[in-house]
Amino acid sequence: MGACGARLKGSEGCSALPSDVLPEGCLGIQYPTFGHPGPIVYVASCGGADADGSPSKPFRSVGQAVSALDGDGLVLIASGTYEESPLVVDADVALVGTGSSTVYLHMEGIGVRVSAGASLALQGVRLDALGTGVLGSHAELSLMDVRIAIGGNGGDPRMPTVGCSIEAMGEQCGVGLLARDAAVLKLTKVDVANASVGVVIERSASVALVEVNLEENGRGGLVLHCCQAVTLDAVRAAGNGVFGIRASGSMVSLDATDVRETAAAPDGSAGDGLLVVAFADCSASSIAADGLTSAANHGAGILIRGQAEGDNSPGLPPSTVVIQGHAEIRDNQGGGVLVSGPGTFVAPGYLEVSDNDAAGLSAVGSAARIDLRTPLTRDASVARTRRPVGAGPDAGAGISLLDGGTLIGALGVTLRDNTGPGILVDSAVATRLGSLSNNLLLRNEVGIRWLVADAAELLELQVEISSSNTFGENDL
Repeated sequence: MGACGARLKGSEGCSALPSDVLPEGCLGIQYPTFGHPGPIVYVASCGGADADGSPSKPFRSVGQAVSALDGDGLVLIASGTYEESPLVVDADVALVGTGSSTVYLHMEGIGVRVSAGASLALQGVRLDALGTGVLGSHAELSLMDVRIAIGGNGGDPRMPTVGCSIEAMGEQCGVGLLARDAAVLKLTKVDVANASVGVVIERSASVALVEVNLEENGRGGLVLHCCQAVTLDAVRAAGNGVFGIRASGSMVSLDATDVRETAAAPDGSAGDGLLVVAFADCSASSIAADGLTSAANHGAGILIRGQAEGDNSPGLPPSTVVIQGHAEIRDNQGGGVLVSGPGTFVAPGYLEVSDNDAAGLSAVGSAARIDLRTPLTRDASVARTRRPVGAGPDAGAGISLLDGGTLIGALGVTLRDNTGPGILVDSAVATRLGSLSNNLLLRNEVGIRWLVADAAELLELQVEISSSNTFGENDL
């Protein structure tokens, strides 16, 4: 590639079109003006056999335009529907949809494959594919105003829908976007639906998802695996299967993130909203949430699990979820927050846990910890936990500590209207309840229940319960 940049194959020189030209192509199609430093190639569905990629003779397919570029370049795509073979991007290429109507790209298999060292900027298109929608490895990806549907119709009413629901998963269903080892990845105003998993990002840094909607993907909304410096802002994962968002060995910052209505796996298990696990090759996960809603999921609203299933590596550090700002965890069938295995849930910010089944907050196992020492008085609430039909008498607790689980402390927490005890501590771990100060335990079945085995165990209790706590109208 010369000093003046990329050029079209077969062209002489490498000058770009003047930025003040507003070209008009076939059937009166108008393209926007771009002052792009490299070549600009034009595409319209009405392009003819004599197409050369110019505004007056646009190519008929995006594949033709990408092939015509010799290096970097910009492809402007007029409104319309395009039947495309899989696209391969091996330079720095921008594909931009233009016009007042939608640009539909219907792909025969994988949608767009971005080669190592290349970059793709994709904007203003609706893409559906029978395989993975966008696939990049060791590449830079930037998507804006893009909708991806896998096995579906991308929103085009003229194309038939091939569903990829949990009930009908098949080989034709791929991932919406799969990025491995990406140096830079940014998704803005991107929708992904009907994929096996909406978005999978592995071993990548500098990742930002802004106004991303992941909906009705059969096996999960978003996977972040061994990623660093991930930011999720206004991300919504709704109606996905198995999990809404899964972070394994990743460091993630959440703001205005909404995870809801996650369905169970085909065997009836899982269905967790936010799943956080450690992974041997990349250590623990760390989640900082400034704004999070996890609601109406089949499983837990938040599940912090020490390790991924099948990973038996010893000595992994605990994964951590910290509620720094505001979080609402409600109406989840598998409980509000479940810490199972090495992990810690910390809530120094505003926390509302309500109307969940089984337990509002639960720590299970000797390495599972909950810390509710909030800096402001009664800034955390655990309320109206339900006792599922057929469950034991100790289900429905506001906070449940089982098999060695620890409540490090609770300061300024309201525990009210739970069908079980406000706090349940099982017999094996009676000393795992930390200091309690300035809490309100109101209208629970019982304020605190210790399942001690005998008087000797009762004498071993070492719990600091300050007189600043208020116990009111509990049944027992």
